[in-house]
Formats: sequence, structure tokens, C-alpha cells
Amino acid sequence: MLEYLIYRMAMTLSLYTPLRFAYWVSSRIAELHYVFDRRGREAVKSNLRRVLGDADETMIRYEARWTFRHFSKFLAEFFRFNRLGSEFVKKHVLMEGMEGVAKAVEAGKGVILVTGHVGNWELGSLILSELGYDVTSVALFEKNERVSALLNHHRAQRGVEILPAGGFLRGCYRALRSGRIVALLADRDVTGGGVKIDFFGKPVSLPQGPARLSVRTGAPIIAGALLRRPNDSWHCIVSDPIFPDTEIDQDDAVRSLMEKYVPTIENIIRWHPCQWSIFYDFWNPNTQADTADE
Repeated sequence: MLEYLIYRMAMTLSLYTPLRFAYWVSSRIAELHYVFDRRGREAVKSNLRRVLGDADETMIRYEARWTFRHFSKFLAEFFRFNRLGSEFVKKHVLMEGMEGVAKAVEAGKGVILVTGHVGNWELGSLILSELGYDVTSVALFEKNERVSALLNHHRAQRGVEILPAGGFLRGCYRALRSGRIVALLADRDVTGGGVKIDFFGKPVSLPQGPARLSVRTGAPIIAGALLRRPNDSWHCIVSDPIFPDTEIDQDDAVRSLMEKYVPTIENIIRWHPCQWSIFYDFWNPNTQADTADE
């Protein structure tokens, strides 16, 4: 119930108040969330210790508080999607690497965009749509059905096709055959069928779906993120396309692809640790299982 109330408050703030005021109020809510959500707070700090290496505990606490604040701003922006358009993109988004997107699209096999729960992954799909690309995004089911319905209603407002995570593969194949960009999150294995890849120096199961789709269809993969800047504008970073190796064993090709794009996501998180919105102990397989359907 608390989770749903947080989302409803974020929606009300976003729709009926100026954005700056919504940021201020959501940040105050984030402070309360940080104080009272002991499990989430300790999980974020545990993740940051691995991401930041030898950072001291003062820095860990600082970045952890900002993780909660960033996510609160993310929610405030999420529910304003229907007010954003091409003018917003021109004024508030610095684009980097869009030639990689164009090159991938020109290959004619559709494009797979991989990102993580970093920055504003939801707004990233919308920006590509506003730039004229046909975008299909896969949305995870939330454990709370009311939260899931609330989020999916807003995801579908601005022309981005939404596929539910359950049984999404057929929709992804169709989208790629149509030349669309399929956006997938690549830092959270919700099915338990991922591939173990070194991530910040420790193996962890990451979803193989994006790489397997690429190998089976020939669609190139681009990796990127939409990252918050200090003034709350955005920096969109996209990598050059990575093409699958169709001459080797399929499982080997999947791992090879993952080993090429996962470091890009890793580096984005390393340079923007408080923008990684993972609120469970990422390297603990038991907590991954516990939160798989959240």
C-alpha cells in the first residue's frame, strides 16, 4: 500500500504543480523513504560499496541518499510524459551518439536498445519516439497490480508501443521485422534464466534476452542511457551498434554480445552511481529471486 501511495503522490505532484515544486516535494518524500525503508537503504548502500570500490562510508551514505532523491525526481517526471514533446527535447536534452542509432536503423533489421535502471530509462524511449523513431518498449509487471496499471497507462500516452514482460518475445520479433527500435532493460534478471557475467568485478546473472534476440534476428544492439545533469536537464548517450556474430555457436554468440554491451552499462553506472535505481542487494541471488516480480 505504501508503494502505491508513493506513486499516486508522485502523479498528483507531477500533473498539478510546477516541475520545480514537484522536485522539491518529491525530494522531501525521498528523505522520508530513505529513513523508513531500512531494507532498501541498506541494499542501496551494499550495491554502492561494490560500484564505488574503496569509497568511505560517508561517501556511500551521501550517494545512497541521492539514489532515493533521484528516483523521486524520476517519478515526478514520469507522470509528466504527456506534457513533453519535441520542444522539450530541443531545450533540455543533450544528444550524444545519435549517429549510432541512424547506423543501426540503416541495417534494416530493426534495432535492440539496451539500458539499465539508470538515469531515466522511461523518458529515453519517449525521446527516441519524439525524434521520429518507432519505439517498442518492454514493461515489467509490478508486484502491486494497482501500481502496474498506473504505470502502464502513462507509458502508452505518447506513442511508444508497450509490450508486457510476460510473453513479450513474439511482439519483439514482430517489432524488429517492422524495423522498430525495441528497448529492453539489461541489468535485472527477472526470469532466472540469465547468463553469469562479471559486473563490477563479481559474476551476476544478467538477462540474455536482448543478446539472444539479436543473434536470432541479426538486429544490431545499441547501448545507452538518459542521464540527469546537475541542473535537471538530460544527457542522452548512445553507443555505436554492435552486430551479432552469426558464424559461431548461438550460445557463444550470445555471451560474446553480452560481454561487449554490458561494460557500457557498467561504465555508465560507475560514473553516475546515485542514478542506478536498484533497491535490493544486486549481487545476492536470493534477493534477486525475492524481487523478480516487483
